[in-house]
Amino acid sequence: MFIEEHGRGPAVLLLHGVVEHTRSFRPLVEALEGSRRVLIAELPGYGRSAPFADPYDFVRVNALLEDELLARDVRECEVVGHSAGVYRALLLALGTRVRVNALVSLGGLAGVDAPVRDAFEGMAKQLRGGLQLGPIALDLLTAPGFAERSPESARDVLASIAGASMEVAASEYEGLARAPDLRPRLGELACAVTARVGALDKATPVAWSEALVRGVSKGTLQIVEGAAHCLLQEDREATVAAILAALG
Repeated sequence: MFIEEHGRGPAVLLLHGVVEHTRSFRPLVEALEGSRRVLIAELPGYGRSAPFADPYDFVRVNALLEDELLARDVRECEVVGHSAGVYRALLLALGTRVRVNALVSLGGLAGVDAPVRDAFEGMAKQLRGGLQLGPIALDLLTAPGFAERSPESARDVLASIAGASMEVAASEYEGLARAPDLRPRLGELACAVTARVGALDKATPVAWSEALVRGVSKGTLQIVEGAAHCLLQEDREATVAAILAALG
């Protein structure tokens, strides 16, 4: 697993979501690298990292991530995750090998119920059947009218979903469908959690962030009106500022 690094200082790990290119974190990296050691994980099948052998297993991938962090002498860090990257961040924080001092969730999830698991399985089948995410991405991931209001940012959204093949994405969706539900374990988290979510998010609805904050002992919920799933493109400046504030 390849981990790209920028800057020096306390470690901050950035974890991307399904099919998401690490370039989507670019505004955040620019804001952090002057005072932090920023680590951007290229998860299996993305960038310079080899695909994970089937069946995809989020717990085993998390163990590989821990191995890579420890090999870089990262024994504690702050974590920012987007979408499914939040689930990975929670796995890391619930472990014992790397201490997580603060966690920021951008449109995240800790677990889902059976109908959503079935939907993830269905998405995997569609992707293997030739479904292309590009044509539906803006409708699914951004607020209505976003492309017309911010064409350059809309192009960034489309570029950000080119991080992996549809086969890799299908494997990840199947892995999410099988992944352990972390909601019953959220009370074990010692770190503070800031959950920021777009009010119009259809990919990871507000209710999922609400459940995450309810489950932890130190949680803050931030709902961004007028935005959907791609907060670093739709609400860039305010979201970067909120992350910096949450990390301290």
